[in-house]
Amino acid sequence: MGMEITRAVATAGYQVIMACRDPQAAEPKRQLLMRETGNPRIETAPI
Repeated sequence: MGMEITRAVATAGYQVIMACRDPQAAEPKRQLLMRETGNPRIETAPI
């Protein structure tokens, strides 16, 4: 999923697991999405 789809799903209140090659590098995006959407149920996982 891209950022916009992830944002829409998170805004709808669903739990989101962002599968990433480097979860540590994706952490700033995760934090941004949590702030923007108010959804704390956004996680990263390595692929």
